[in-house]
Amino acid sequence: MTREFGVAPVGLWPSEGSVSDQALALAAEEGFEWAATDNGVLSRTLGRTAGTDETCRTYNWSQEGRNMRMIFRDHYLSDLVGFVYSRMGASEAASHFLERIRENCAPFLHRGESPMVPVILDGENAWEHFDQSGRPFLKELYRRISESSDMAAVTVSEAHQAIPPRTLPRIFPGSWINANFDIWIGAQEDNRAWEMLLEARQTYDQVVHSAEGKKLSEEKRKLAFEELLIAEGSDWCWWYGPEHFSDNAPEFDRLFRSHLANVYHALGKAPPDELSRPILVTPSAADHTPPSSILSPRIDGNNSSYFEWMGAGCYKPDRRQSAMHGAESPLIQLLYASDRDHLYLRLDLTELEPGLRIPPHLRYLRMRLTLANPPPPPSCSPARKSSKSSSLSPSSAAPRLTSPASSSPSGAALSPSTPSPPKAASNCSPPTITSGPSAGLPHAHSWPSAAHVSPPLRPHLLRRHRQRIKNASVSRGRVCTCAAMRIRSPRTIQIFRRAHSAMNASASFFSNSIDTSEP
Repeated sequence: MTREFGVAPVGLWPSEGSVSDQALALAAEEGFEWAATDNGVLSRTLGRTAGTDETCRTYNWSQEGRNMRMIFRDHYLSDLVGFVYSRMGASEAASHFLERIRENCAPFLHRGESPMVPVILDGENAWEHFDQSGRPFLKELYRRISESSDMAAVTVSEAHQAIPPRTLPRIFPGSWINANFDIWIGAQEDNRAWEMLLEARQTYDQVVHSAEGKKLSEEKRKLAFEELLIAEGSDWCWWYGPEHFSDNAPEFDRLFRSHLANVYHALGKAPPDELSRPILVTPSAADHTPPSSILSPRIDGNNSSYFEWMGAGCYKPDRRQSAMHGAESPLIQLLYASDRDHLYLRLDLTELEPGLRIPPHLRYLRMRLTLANPPPPPSCSPARKSSKSSSLSPSSAAPRLTSPASSSPSGAALSPSTPSPPKAASNCSPPTITSGPSAGLPHAHSWPSAAHVSPPLRPHLLRRHRQRIKNASVSRGRVCTCAAMRIRSPRTIQIFRRAHSAMNASASFFSNSIDTSEP
């Protein structure tokens, strides 16, 4: 850097914004003066949500005589540039961006303080989605900033010189995504890649510090070390694991293993056999496990016991993304169960802070639940279509689901508005149930049939209907959101009793029906 630019760099954005006390100590020893990461890391460091009052400041990390000045990017503003403004006109996007900045900074200016707004994002990924690679937007934005009398574009070093820092005695270890390292470690593929990299690094250290290493040419030693550094890049494990997907993942896998093999070749060693085998496993899409028992879990917003929801149905959406990691689906999994009278739902959302999984700004959740009867038996004539579905959404037909005012949830009843289907024909025998989607809906599953139940329910296809939620108990805790709906319809009760007879009820939950909204 000094050779190319004539000056040594004084600050850095660590790979993936990944920081820890140990990483900052190493950076300080190398002469860096400041570092940056995401304000999600700041939230975990402070033990509370880092709003604009915490984010729009400078900090000084200090441990054992080492210091590192810190800034924490405004995640929301940065994502507006990365994911939203490419769909807006240049003037409209620049205006919206500067309005958000002024709103965020108003409390500082009212107190007579000078705030700093850190906007940091990938230098390359976002602009391919903009008109003319973002040039009109950037020109309009910087024109307005340069003509403004109440703000200025500054470098990080200039911001640190102008704004007194707050002290941080420690930093929470994490990255710019979810303030943890889940993207790069923990999954089977990730762990295997790290184990292979560790073995290659240990082999390198053993060889270069042995008598064998003294015979190694400097060219070979540098080549082996360069191949190691390439394999230590964060991009490899970005594509390993369940979080991201690419059509070129097999090529990335092959390249990663070839770089590790090159380390051994440069050292005069034979690469391990496992480097010839792919790390990638077949990626899994959304996963659905039907319920296996009748449950009556307590609706309190807390996962008080592992056994409380054991045997419940479980739906896990496909949460994989591409090279641009944007706002991901908040839903980790949905559990559902029932007894003779109630349908129980539990939503597990992504962790925002230690122990907190429910966004403070979450106003409502909208969910679409579809129940399907088995297909008609061959001996039955076609029947009129009928359906049961419930929608929990902010509309006149179904009020918003919000946290109850007291700790104990209020109770109520689910009153379906759809008409009851006609009585089943007497000559129809219990149908044979086949697994798989119902006609017209690719993700809908059929209710299994109990052979001893007679007469069988008249089969029907699925349609969308809204039902007024007269009474739904909802509890929004720090761990999960739960709901219990009282089943009043004899038709619905009949469906559930048949399902319980088979002890294997299934339903369809759509991840794109889980919506969140900003305040």
